[in-house]
Amino acid sequence: LQRCAFEVVMFDTRPLSDEPSFMGDLMPDQYVSLSAVLNFHYAKKHGYTFSFVHMDEATMRQNFSVPWHRVFYFADRLTKDTQVYIREASDQCKWYLYLDTDAFVRDASTSLPAFIGDLAARYPIPEDVGAIFAQEQTHSPEMTFTFHAVSAGVYLVRANAHSRYYTRLTKKHARLKKHLLRIWRWST
Repeated sequence: LQRCAFEVVMFDTRPLSDEPSFMGDLMPDQYVSLSAVLNFHYAKKHGYTFSFVHMDEATMRQNFSVPWHRVFYFADRLTKDTQVYIREASDQCKWYLYLDTDAFVRDASTSLPAFIGDLAARYPIPEDVGAIFAQEQTHSPEMTFTFHAVSAGVYLVRANAHSRYYTRLTKKHARLKKHLLRIWRWST
């Protein structure tokens, strides 16, 4: 992991604001900007690339909801980045930390190699893993139920054959299941 490149990615249709507060009060609609600043700081502190992808709703694929566009984004990035690393050096790797705009890295002192290494020590994660997702958990008292779903709001993706296969399969599944095009369960 020490030889890997890392990128923190956020994705939203809402633009960032340079004034997330008004007269000292936090504006609830502007938390996107606050979390982006925290994640930008984390990325720069550790020497990572930071990308805030602003998806203009006017240019979205008409039949797909916003969360599907994250799949398209990563499918494109994974293909391009993997080709670059194959040309430059076969021992290079690239990891992405995706964070929804309501999420931020709480422990800014922990690097991604240390975090991933800790996960690998606690869980049976293959060396060539393509992505790491968390399973939704209950959090009392705010959330006393769970669907045991995979969290689509915070995850890690490694640019390799497994992650490219996953994004291709997900895109194919969306096209085959027409009722999934405009919906993404439990999303806004």
